[in-house]
Amino acid sequence: MALKNVAIVEVIKGIKDRIPAGKHVWAIYGAISKPNADGSQPEDITCIISDEDLTNFLKAVNGVYRPIILQVKLIRAGGAQTPPPDE
Repeated sequence: MALKNVAIVEVIKGIKDRIPAGKHVWAIYGAISKPNADGSQPEDITCIISDEDLTNFLKAVNGVYRPIILQVKLIRAGGAQTPPPDE
């Protein structure tokens, strides 16, 4: 997916067909270093909560690895009413 505009709403638009019915995006995460081949979580993960965070993340990983990977956590509609944890 190529972003037309660097905005969280654009990320969500790009993945909306992959989000199961009854679920919605709860949190978006990214890691500065290349994801681990064994699937374990990188140590430098960051929660992306604003368009500015997304812009800064994309600048930081530009040229580090391709494709840039974001992890999107989903929650059931009507689930937790609190913001995602800040890890």
